[in-house]
Amino acid sequence: MQMSVKHLPSPTNAAGERVVDGYCTQCKQTKSAKAFSCEWNRSKTRRKLRAWCRVCRAVYDREKRNDPVVRERIRQINREYYKTPQRRAQLARARKRYRKRCPEKLAARTAVQMAVRRGDLIYTGICVHCYKKRKTGFHHDDYSRPLDVVELCKACHKIADATVMLSTLPEGDER
Repeated sequence: MQMSVKHLPSPTNAAGERVVDGYCTQCKQTKSAKAFSCEWNRSKTRRKLRAWCRVCRAVYDREKRNDPVVRERIRQINREYYKTPQRRAQLARARKRYRKRCPEKLAARTAVQMAVRRGDLIYTGICVHCYKKRKTGFHHDDYSRPLDVVELCKACHKIADATVMLSTLPEGDER
């Protein structure tokens, strides 16, 4: 699938000149404009660099996310949002699109869930790739064989999915 990239104008200063370097007010360093995120001014006529570089902003955001008070507030907002009729309708539409787009995956996952309920498949909690005792899930190499699965931890499952995705790319397409 080819994605189109919308060309955005370069960040400019108040005089309308293109900005090449920026100054981070957090780490007090002058850096390339590429080290900063951009934002639009209120009238959406030009872009400008943010005051903090991406690294400083990421550190700040990470610390903020790990603050228990902020974390609980975000959870509360999300709980309230997920109860709204608009969000429920949005989720229903997403589920419907997924069912239409991936019927083979859905059938394979359902078959595995039923096999677990019947006792044909059992979670051991041990990853067959790294042999560590962790929370595991079943991985399909081929959705046309729904019960041919391996039990993987989250980290190994991510690697296995990426490997499968890369092996299905057309010849010569390297992403």
